[in-house]
Parts: sequence; structure tokens; C-alpha cells
Amino acid sequence: MLKRVLIVNKSFCSAGLEVMKDKVQTTVIPYMDSEPESLPEIKKNISGHDAIIWNTKHKLTKEILDLAASEFKFWLQLFEDYMVAVGKNAAEDKVKLSLLLNMMGPEAARILQTLPIKDENAEKYTNVIDAIKLFVSPQINNSFERFKFNERKQRYGEPFEMFLTNCRELIKTCEYNVTSDSEPLENQILRDKIVHGVYDKAIQKNLLRIENLTLEKAIHYCRTSEQSKKQVQQMNTSTAVEVDVLKKTINNTFSCMRCQKQHGPRQCPAFGKRCSKCGILNHFAVSCRKIPQHAKKVKEVKFDEKPDDTSSSEELFCGMTKFKDTCSNDWYENINIESPQLKVISTMSSGTDQTDIEEIKRRGIRLGNTTKVLDNAVADITVALMITAARRFKEAVHELESGQWKYGVQWMLGQDVAGSTVGIIGFGGIGQAVLRRLRGFDVARFLYSGRTDKPEAKTLGAERVPLEQLLKESDYVCLCCPLSSETRHLINADTLKLMKNTAVLVNIARGEIVDQEALYVALKEKQIFAAGLDVVTPEPLPKDHPLLSLPNCYVVPHLGSATIQTRNDMATIAAHNVLLALEGKPMLSPIC
Repeated sequence: MLKRVLIVNKSFCSAGLEVMKDKVQTTVIPYMDSEPESLPEIKKNISGHDAIIWNTKHKLTKEILDLAASEFKFWLQLFEDYMVAVGKNAAEDKVKLSLLLNMMGPEAARILQTLPIKDENAEKYTNVIDAIKLFVSPQINNSFERFKFNERKQRYGEPFEMFLTNCRELIKTCEYNVTSDSEPLENQILRDKIVHGVYDKAIQKNLLRIENLTLEKAIHYCRTSEQSKKQVQQMNTSTAVEVDVLKKTINNTFSCMRCQKQHGPRQCPAFGKRCSKCGILNHFAVSCRKIPQHAKKVKEVKFDEKPDDTSSSEELFCGMTKFKDTCSNDWYENINIESPQLKVISTMSSGTDQTDIEEIKRRGIRLGNTTKVLDNAVADITVALMITAARRFKEAVHELESGQWKYGVQWMLGQDVAGSTVGIIGFGGIGQAVLRRLRGFDVARFLYSGRTDKPEAKTLGAERVPLEQLLKESDYVCLCCPLSSETRHLINADTLKLMKNTAVLVNIARGEIVDQEALYVALKEKQIFAAGLDVVTPEPLPKDHPLLSLPNCYVVPHLGSATIQTRNDMATIAAHNVLLALEGKPMLSPIC
């Protein structure tokens, strides 16, 4: 019988499917990271597959699939009905356990042997059932369960009975009927509001971790967290030094044609703003040059607010239209796995931050990725971002489009690559590919930092230095390292202060490596010259995010590996990883 492979991404390339044709049975989930309503379908389909090709930003974690508890409860009901039907409901525990193991199958029986059941209880049917329930049931946090209940809304076209049934299922885990003298219902609701509404996501995460959280505990934790944060800021504030020096100021202001005000270079308040007259960006209405067209005078306009159920403009072109009442900005969600049949996972990425490697090892699942194949494409983007940010492309295009193209030897001056020092944080395949490209730009010096010396560094002419030295001496800092607990917010307020005020920061790794609030301040206050970002957090970045308003911050929407050949190669390698692993052979690109 053919092995079953689950492919989680609608854009999985045809090259990968061609590799697996007639060799395995494939199931493709038409899923994109911006469509979180597809998650239940993913969770439902994980079980029963031998391998997964994983190409989403959501994370595979060690916790048991939420769906498993409800599925087992339903299965147990059917099993006990079966025992009644065959007259075995009153049989000895040994007989019941034999039937149970036979019905559950060999994979479940193997897992059952690993459960922590005492020897004296291993022969008792009820104790074994309790152990299985504990295994498949996640720890319930009623604050989170109430959040899911309150967020549930009837979807477009959903029958009311289906909506009502789902609400009844959700409210069962909310524990509204559980009375407690120590925590009245009013206090519980206020506690839930704190957990749901607190702004700091780190505090919210820690509140959800606290066992038996009460209102008093929640208030105390939030207060102490806020107070300690202020205290840490005060403790780390550098001591001010008074200097009796009269600084000579230079009047470098001019009358701006875009806002009709006096200000200095790169300080126009109209930058990024939309004109209320013509709708074009980067100037105020007072400076608008567009000649208004005289609209035809209309005495009265009647608008029928009642929708027409018989036809719509969408139906002229689409076989099916789907409307969303609400959209989620969350691009990251944990996908929990509990499928005894699953033996192989292959991601379509070089990073491993979206997988819990230790848990995958513990389960004996083989894991692969697609390293090296995307090195060249990502290195191309890195060099492009370096030049784009250093030569002020974003500002120059804005000046061109707004009719502010000027002449002069001091206009739009940027930074040179020739003669510069380039620092690469993370000297793996991508970092080395970046260096090879830059050798033709007459770079004076290449530095890199990492956990170990790289044997290729000597041939490439790179020098390994501590991170602090790299930041202080580099004119360009390229982030090419994987995301981990050590590299999260590696670039922060403190490390940004070490960089030159003429330095350019380029990030093609992961958005969370950079503290974006600190980066915004550094760019706004000219602590560094510019930044070029292919990765941000969250993705997609909201259109009103502060970083997008800065003229010296150039952001592209995660285009690192976005070439036709690279994506085809990634799909092909992911497919070969799965096929080889299912045959018991080494993967092309194994992790574990």
C-alpha cells in the first residue's frame, strides 16, 4: 500500500509533486498563513499520514493535539457501546483490556506501554482508561477557553444551529458552573479581562502559565512586572555628564514645497501622508498641484441598502464567493501533533525555528529541511538591500515621484560599499554566499561572528571576531544567523548603540532577531544610517507600522527565496527527503 504524505501549502511547486508521482499518496491542504480558519483542517489531517511537508510559519509543538481529547472521548463511547453489544461490558478487566488493545491497534498499544502506569494498576481497565485520558487531554486553562468562547462569532453562511452547537461545545470547558468561595464569578471575569486585554504579550504569556490563576495573583504579577521593568530601565540608564561647551548650530532649514513649512532635510511631516484632495502620498492639501475636475452636480442620490440576494458583481466572475466578517493578524500558531503513524517531516525552509526538534527526536520522527538550495537567492536579496538602504533608494524614489528632484553635489548622498568593512553575523551557507558576491565590490575587510571558526573563512578572507567588535567596526552589518533563544533580540537598544552612526543594518534571517522598537528609535534619532529588512515581525507587517514611516528604513515582504528556480528546487528536495526517509534511506538534507 502506498504511503500517505500530507503537503501543507497550496503553493507547493509542481516539481515536488512530479517527484512523488505514483510513489506515494499525497494530500494537499490549500492553506496559506493568512488563512487561520484552515487550521482545523490541518489538525484533522495530520493523523493518518506517514509524512508531512511543512511550509507554513506555524509551529509544530510537543503538546498533544487539542482535537485528540474530544476524538478519544467519542471513540471510547463507541467502544463501550460495542462491549455492551457483544456482552463483554461486565467481563473481567483482562478481557476488556485485550479488546481495548486490539481495537486501538499496534501503534496505540506501543504508546500505551510508555505511559506511567504503576504495575499494580496496569491490569485494571479503569486505571488504564484514566491514563489514556490524561495522555490525550491537554491542561485546560479556563481563561483561554473563555477567550475562545467569547471570540466565537457566526460565520457568513453558517447555519444558526451549527453556530449554537459549537458555542455549547465551547462553553463546556469555560467552567462557568464551577462555584468557588475563594474566587467569585465577578473576580474570575475581571481576571479574564486582564489576561485577554493586557498589552505586554510577555506578561500575557506568563499569566497563562500560572497554575490556578486568581484575580489577586494576576494583579500582583502585572504590577510587579511593570514596576520591575521601570526599575531595570533606571538601573541601566547611563549617567549624564555635564559639559560646559557652547555648540555651534548651523541653520540648515528650508521652505518645503510639500508641507509649506520650514524644516531640515528628511524631516518633512508630509512624508508618508496622503493628500486629502488628490489622494496621492507625500504632500499636504495646501501644497497640492493637481487641478480639480468640476464634478457634475447631482440633486439627489438614492442608495438601496438592501442587498440583492439574486445576483452580485462577484457572481459574474466567480464560481463561489467567500466573505470574512473578521480577519486575524496572527500569522503564528502552534500546531500540535499526536499521530503514531507519522514518521517523517520535511520543511520547505532552511530555518528550524518553526519545529520543536527535541520533541520530534523524542517521538522518533525523522526531520529534514531544504538548506543550501536557497543560499544564492537569499544572498542576492542581501546585497540588494545593502545597496538600496545605503544609497537611499526609498527617499530618492519619493523625491522623484513627488516632483522634488533636485540638483546639487550634496543631494541624496549615501554610503559606499567599496573600501568598507562588512560584518556578517552567522557565517553559514547564506553568509558565505553574501561574502562571495561582495568580493567584486572592493570591500576592504570582511568580519564574521559565530559560535565556531569556519574552515571556509580563510579561503574567503574573512576574520572571526567577537560580536561587540564586529558591531563597532562594521560599516554594514548583515544578519544571517538562525533564530534561537540566544539570538532573539540580538540586535537591541544596547547593541545598536555600539554601531557607527554611518552603519547600515541588513536582516535576511528572522524578524525576531531584531528588537524593532529599538531599531525604530535608532533610525529615527540617526544612531545608525539606514536599515534594509527582508524579514520583520509580525508578517505581514501592518501598513501603519512605525518602521514603514521612516525614510531610512527599506522593507521588502520576505522575498529571500522567492525565485521560480529556487522554489522548485526547495519543493523537489522536500519531496526527496520524504521519499528517502520512508524507504529507510538518508535524507538529502537531514536535521535529525
